[in-house]
Amino acid sequence: MRTWFGSGRAAAEAGLLAAHVTVLTEAGDQAGAGLYLRDGLALTCAHVVNDALGHEQFRQEHPGAGPLRIELAGRILPARCRHWFPPRAADGGEVPDWAESWEGDLAVLEITGSRPPDAAPQYWRQPDRDQRVRAWFSAASGASFVDSTVTSVETSVAYLDRCGTGPRIGPGYSGGPLWWSDGEAVVGLVLGRLRGDGYINRAFTVPWRTVHRELAGRLGEAAADTLLPASAGTPRGRPASERAPEAAVGRSAHHLLKTLIGRHLTADVRAQHARAVAAACGLTVLKDAGTAPEPDELAEVLLDTPRGPAAFVESLRGSRDGLADLLLARMSALGVTTLLSPEEYTWLQQQIAEPVPGLPIGVAAQEPLAGILLTEDLRLPLEPNSEAVERERLPKLVAHLESLYRYPSRLVPELLRLTEYRAAQLAAADPGAAAELRDWGSRVLDRLGIPEEALQEHRARAEQWAARRAEQWSSGRLAVSLSLYERPGNGTPGRYLFQVWAAEPDGSLRLATDGAPTPLPPDAIARQVRSIALVRGTDAVIEFFLDAHELALPIDTWNVRDPESTLGMGPEPLGLRRRVLVRLGRALSGDDMAERAQELIRRWEHRETPPAVHLDETCTERHHVESVLFRDLTAARAVVRTPRAAVRQQHAALCLYLGIPTVLWDRADPEVLPADHYDPLDPDGPHDTLAERVRRYRTLVNYNGAAYPLRPVLAQERPDWPAPDVLVCSAPEEEPP
Repeated sequence: MRTWFGSGRAAAEAGLLAAHVTVLTEAGDQAGAGLYLRDGLALTCAHVVNDALGHEQFRQEHPGAGPLRIELAGRILPARCRHWFPPRAADGGEVPDWAESWEGDLAVLEITGSRPPDAAPQYWRQPDRDQRVRAWFSAASGASFVDSTVTSVETSVAYLDRCGTGPRIGPGYSGGPLWWSDGEAVVGLVLGRLRGDGYINRAFTVPWRTVHRELAGRLGEAAADTLLPASAGTPRGRPASERAPEAAVGRSAHHLLKTLIGRHLTADVRAQHARAVAAACGLTVLKDAGTAPEPDELAEVLLDTPRGPAAFVESLRGSRDGLADLLLARMSALGVTTLLSPEEYTWLQQQIAEPVPGLPIGVAAQEPLAGILLTEDLRLPLEPNSEAVERERLPKLVAHLESLYRYPSRLVPELLRLTEYRAAQLAAADPGAAAELRDWGSRVLDRLGIPEEALQEHRARAEQWAARRAEQWSSGRLAVSLSLYERPGNGTPGRYLFQVWAAEPDGSLRLATDGAPTPLPPDAIARQVRSIALVRGTDAVIEFFLDAHELALPIDTWNVRDPESTLGMGPEPLGLRRRVLVRLGRALSGDDMAERAQELIRRWEHRETPPAVHLDETCTERHHVESVLFRDLTAARAVVRTPRAAVRQQHAALCLYLGIPTVLWDRADPEVLPADHYDPLDPDGPHDTLAERVRRYRTLVNYNGAAYPLRPVLAQERPDWPAPDVLVCSAPEEEPP
């Protein structure tokens, strides 16, 4: 039992009140309450919306796009009704005035015009009989709460009775969350008080399962799960990374922590560090100065408080390093997260929570997290203009990376490796933010007792990575999405849909073609690409994103000169002056995509390590190719010497799908390619100049094609060069407009 510290449930209740919503009438009066969910959405009762708009309370018609106003965290925000679940009787008809229960009566509101204040998502749980629950008046002032007891849980509603002689639920409470403090979970939305003399102390609520069923029927199960996340039975008023770990570690952790505290800390020292933990974690101290919590209570509070052990280590560091290291080791072994203290976590969230336009943090995460398998909801987007996805997934990724940390490893935690690359990514655009992020990483490392030299190594790698990116962008880059629209035939070269994207100095891609994609013949596309490349500079690299069956298109031979305005100069192949590469234009999905991305990153780091993998005439089947490629997991280059051009193209596509960054093959027709076939291109030579060597060979082909029979195709999948948006195309058989 706690006697020195206050209850830890107060912080969870404060988090709920931060998400409490007041629905306002046009005149600014309070129509009722609601709860902020996430992503700009709030939940309330439909009859509250009707009241706010001056309609009959049980009106079933959708309120339309009429403007609403809500108050959240002290701010008045515009809103509209996004999803409407009208109040209805069991048979779907209107609700009579004398009804003791009804169905529906829900409204999901969308905040419009501005981003709402931050509010932590709340967890939900089905109410049970005899639970003591709490509701607040629409204004959610601290003194407006009403405590009730759940006395019955029916199919669609749950009934509540007033506790003792305290206040009871009345007008103005409708739509607000019903809070179960012991479980730190919302168990329903308040519907109101039953009418009639016999029901003066009885109210009722729409419970979680009913709310979830209504939303799932309209939005789908996945959306309902996201908006109304279920509690697992332990305190769930916080994200997973914030949850108290005591249920997981049990009595052994409590006993161990109590023993260490009692053995190493006297009462006065214990009081000093306990007050520091209380200040860091927002806990209440009930006792006066000169007192100290018993080791048993301090251990209980540390394990029951989000980031309590990390805050304790933070207080100990510098004065009792030995005990700090011992706590880190023992708690980590028991699975207690000790990576970030509350102050460190809050600062990091504020620093990286808001995406930076044009600098997706997913690009910075590729290299430091290359060896970690991430599920779909943890993968950060690489494309610019994906801020919403980044904002949603980043907290989950931080929580996951924290869970990977284990002490007494002297390795730099994965999360700090990520922040170093993020700092390097931001250095040019916002040097102040980059310096603060690096300083934060140094402080965290110091608290963990890891030598600064370990972080300096990753910092140097991150700076080298950023310098390589800056150098790569300086020469320019064009990305061309290309897809077959009209097949070649009847003397025509066919036509293609295409879009051209130009790389910005920060590495993001900007659409460089105007309007909707227009199908054009190959030479016309080459001329447009050339015009855009002239703006970017003569050294621009041109990447064509193609479907697997189109990888051998002779793009480098397409003519960039207009035959009507060249004064008889003749054609000029696109690949004569510029480095022309191909890449896969259709992305994989799920685990295949994640595995390929990790392979690309890992192998790309070894791109300058020869020799290349040669797929010779013995590689006739898919499993032959796979076996050869995975003998050496660091091989970054593949040269395809398989007989027949069609098979070479298939094997090249397979190499790219399996994560080989650089693939070279010949699209010409020779049946068998000798071992020295690719020697003029020196495929085992310096990797970063391979594209230039291919370009120079193409000039020889242009000079005397008979003397230089090789028709090289070079594919390079650079992990740090994002792909453009997917080009949606019509079927090739479809007639053009």
